[in-house]
Amino acid sequence: MRYATVANTEVQIIEHEGERVLTTKQLADGYDCEPVQIRQNFLNNQARFVEGIHYYKLEGDELKSFKMSLGESKISTDLKYAPSIMLWTRRGASRHCKMLGTDKAWDMFDLLEDSYFNPAPKQLSPLEILAQQANALVEQEKQLKALQAKQEAQAQELQGMRDVIQLSSAVWRKETTSLLNKIARSRGDDNFMGVRHESYQILNERMGVCVETRLANARKRMDENGYSKTQINKLNVLDVIGQDKKLIEGYLSVVKDMAIKYGVA
Repeated sequence: MRYATVANTEVQIIEHEGERVLTTKQLADGYDCEPVQIRQNFLNNQARFVEGIHYYKLEGDELKSFKMSLGESKISTDLKYAPSIMLWTRRGASRHCKMLGTDKAWDMFDLLEDSYFNPAPKQLSPLEILAQQANALVEQEKQLKALQAKQEAQAQELQGMRDVIQLSSAVWRKETTSLLNKIARSRGDDNFMGVRHESYQILNERMGVCVETRLANARKRMDENGYSKTQINKLNVLDVIGQDKKLIEGYLSVVKDMAIKYGVA
């Protein structure tokens, strides 16, 4: 529980919807009147009060949660059996001050505004300032390391792309191409790319990936890093598969299963 000192009196700080509020009892104690006067003023002037601006009315589960947040305190005891409660914002407290119109109410509202609703920022000690600066430096270093790790990963990926572009195709590419050609011929299908596309679809479903999306992303990164259009267009799905050992193994399995399905040796 937190408290604010108002006119040499400790007032328990309560908050709702991100702003400080007061219960009817707290407001009445501060204005030196009875809670019934606060409630009566509200009933007689409801048109001047807007919920969410001047007050909050809590009931049901919302009220239950609010009571639990108060902990063991005088306020929680006062509200223990209340079926509903009103919480007054700074603007609501100001309205009640005007309606009461007493010197006590005016004096207390000024104190509440300065010490409760709009407290001055806490003055940090030199040690606390140093601690804040140290924490900021630690956080900055974490962010810098994360950025460096990301840049290194991107650099490695780009280097892998360069290797794919510069080196000749590995044996697995020749093997899969040969089998897919045989499958197309066995089906009497001259559309070799149709068979190739079918193999990609099976790979996507089996491995839970989308090689076409990976290709598009890879080409985008190449473009951002200054590759020529020729190099970018040269990159294909097989190049993307070749960057992932598991995808290579998965693709070999897919093509071999297709060869078995279509009776290709």
